[in-house]
Amino acid sequence: MLEGLGYRHAVDTDDRASQHYPSFFHPDEMARVELHRAILRPRDSALLPPMEAAAGIEWQEWEGTHIGRLDALSRALCSFYQCTRPEYRPITASEVPLMKAFDFVGRIHADFGGVLPPAFLERVAMAGWEPAARRFLTLTDVYFGLPNPLAPDLAYIRAVERRAGRPRWHLTLRTMRTLLTARGWEMVRHPWRAPGQFATYVGRLWAPGGAPRF
Repeated sequence: MLEGLGYRHAVDTDDRASQHYPSFFHPDEMARVELHRAILRPRDSALLPPMEAAAGIEWQEWEGTHIGRLDALSRALCSFYQCTRPEYRPITASEVPLMKAFDFVGRIHADFGGVLPPAFLERVAMAGWEPAARRFLTLTDVYFGLPNPLAPDLAYIRAVERRAGRPRWHLTLRTMRTLLTARGWEMVRHPWRAPGQFATYVGRLWAPGGAPRF
């Protein structure tokens, strides 16, 4: 259907380990469209079980199309996952994307009156995500005024401030650490990707504040 509307894949290859299929883009549109294989990666499904999310879908009409969206609790959990998702470890690298944090805080205000519901906290604890939640909710409390019901992690806030104060050093350190992980091994397996990744690193090194992150 998307191809019939003029959309094309942004890349030629499909990474089967990815949570979503390659992005679609339209030459006359700025935004890209991502079709997901699953809401969360299978190994993280305890945070938002697929069958439970499907049972709570809210169906509605939008511009003549019958569509469904996640219920309020599932939306909050999905947004939380985007801020703390473990494959990139943004919460441990002290650099949650600003737009993701805005999305989470906005959803809690819009759907729950600015107070985290008990069901959200219960699911986070049950799924084993409380350490990440402590860090992230400390951040949203300090910078956005969203009350944090968990024990604060002020060491994480200090790490955020160090990262903001020395962005180039932080970027270089994180890049070197990445080379020692599975992502670095991927570069060894696919050396033709190295020039593009190096260009991305240099571009961010010269303009580390170009994409605001916490």
